[in-house]
Amino acid sequence: MAEGLVAAVSAALGDEIAEGTPGAAMMAKFGGAERCLKRYVAMSGGTDAEIAATAVRATIAFRTEHGVDDIEARITASGVLAKVEPYWFSSFSPKACPDGSPIMYYKASVVDPSEIVANVTEDEFRDYYLYWMERGLGLQLASLAAGRPTPGVVEIYDIGGVSFSQLHVSGLMMLSRVLGLGQLHYPENLTKGFLINAPWFGKGQEQQRPLLCVHTRPRSARATLRPLRTRY
Repeated sequence: MAEGLVAAVSAALGDEIAEGTPGAAMMAKFGGAERCLKRYVAMSGGTDAEIAATAVRATIAFRTEHGVDDIEARITASGVLAKVEPYWFSSFSPKACPDGSPIMYYKASVVDPSEIVANVTEDEFRDYYLYWMERGLGLQLASLAAGRPTPGVVEIYDIGGVSFSQLHVSGLMMLSRVLGLGQLHYPENLTKGFLINAPWFGKGQEQQRPLLCVHTRPRSARATLRPLRTRY
């Protein structure tokens, strides 16, 4: 059924993803049209090709509006990369999973929403986030080129050391708006998610569910892991 829906989405998009278009560039960033469209089919519930095609169109328009294809060069030249980087809170591991999935480590205790909103605009933070997500796609492409299946990214959320002082309402709302773009424009990017150093989640995975979107919940787990080597 998924293959048939992917073909239907491709047919619905037609010239919008033809060679030389922004849509074709987007397909390439996701590892090819089939791989990209499968993600949008899954995001749409796997039942309606038109819903998936509409979501793809929205992402093509979004990527065009925000210049995502050359985001790294643009925010490097403008100084946004250097400005936002001190407030960023995740790192990629130098090693991938055996299946090729990149490993991304989030260190929640270094997130300071009040400092972020005081020193960085939402547009600047959004552009840095898009750059970071494009880095993740690039790592997936490298693993695919090496012949590994690379279903997505493994994300590790280290919430040890989180404090109530981080509960800055406007800052958290801005973070939520920006990070929410990942679900819209980088769908089904998550292979597996782990929460670590979370002693108050004593009753298991059910306590995590409010934190996660409906598609992420089946892939989440609570784990005791040796922290990855990162810049933190």
